[in-house]
Amino acid sequence: MIWKIIQILIACIIPNIGGFVGSLFTKTDSYSWYGELNKPAFNPPTWLFFPAWTILYILMGYASYRVWYIGGGFNGKAKIPLISYIIQLILNWCWTPIFFILMELGWAFVEIVALWVVIIITAILFYRVDKIAGIVFGVPYLAWVTFASILNFSLWQLN
Repeated sequence: MIWKIIQILIACIIPNIGGFVGSLFTKTDSYSWYGELNKPAFNPPTWLFFPAWTILYILMGYASYRVWYIGGGFNGKAKIPLISYIIQLILNWCWTPIFFILMELGWAFVEIVALWVVIIITAILFYRVDKIAGIVFGVPYLAWVTFASILNFSLWQLN
C-alpha cells in the first residue's frame, strides 16, 4: 500500500516539476512585458494561474498513474496512451518559454492549439484504458486549455 501511494505521488509530482520550471520563466523581465500587454476583459488575475495549474498537474498525474497501473505500464495497453501523455506534457511545458521568453504570441497560440489536440487524443486514449482516468485527465484540463487558448488568441490579436 505504501509503495502504491509513493507511485501516485511520483506521478503527481512529475508534471508539477515541469510546471515549476516553466514558472521560473515568468519570473524574468519578460513577466513585466506581460504586464504591459493589452488584455481582454476576461483576463484572470495572475495569482489564479499557479493554483489552477497545480491542481491540473495533480489531476493529470493521478490519471496517468491509473492508466499506467491499470493498463500494465509501458509493456501493456497503456503504452500508447502514456506516450501521448508524455507528448502533451512536452507541449504543455514548451508553451511558457514560447510565450514569456520568446514573446511570440502567435507561435504560442499555434503551440497551444497543438496541445489542445493532443489533450483530446490523450483523454480518449486514457478513457479506453480507464474511464475515470480519461475523465479526470480530460474534462478539467481541456476546459482550462480551451480558456487559455482563447486568452492567448485574444492577447495576440490585441497586441
